[in-house]
Amino acid sequence: MRGNNVKIRLLIGLAIVVFAFLKKYANRETNQYTGRSQTIGMTTDEEIALGFQNRDAMAHQYGGLYPDPGAQARVDMIGKKLVDMSMAKESGYRFEFHLLADNRSINAFALPGGQIFITNALYSKLNDSQLAGVLGHEIGHVLGRHSAERIAESDFWQTVTTGASVGADM
Repeated sequence: MRGNNVKIRLLIGLAIVVFAFLKKYANRETNQYTGRSQTIGMTTDEEIALGFQNRDAMAHQYGGLYPDPGAQARVDMIGKKLVDMSMAKESGYRFEFHLLADNRSINAFALPGGQIFITNALYSKLNDSQLAGVLGHEIGHVLGRHSAERIAESDFWQTVTTGASVGADM
């Protein structure tokens, strides 16, 4: 009887791994902005919702928003100008730019769907052209769907690991 249980677990584990590969290749698409073939497991609307759901927690993690409305207005103006002058305008993403209060971490990043952040530690070192370069880079991450791609890749490996552990659990 034990031999049958091992075979069943191996088959179930193998089926899970095969499912992971089938799902990965079924979710391949060509990014209209970059031309890259990517595995993406969510829609643009889901990316936007995920970004909105996480923006406040992300801001909180970096000490909240920087309290200078003039500095935020500069970030908004340059970010909006970049979006309006590029293919990002037609993308459907809802770009919002957030200046974070963190004065120690030199960082900028984007959440899925268009939520873009820059810490005051980085912002305070940049002129307008440099700020545009940083914000443009982050807009590129959104258009490149890099967060959605990482999420799909993580889901793939979690499913493969589950299959392997089911098959190996004796």
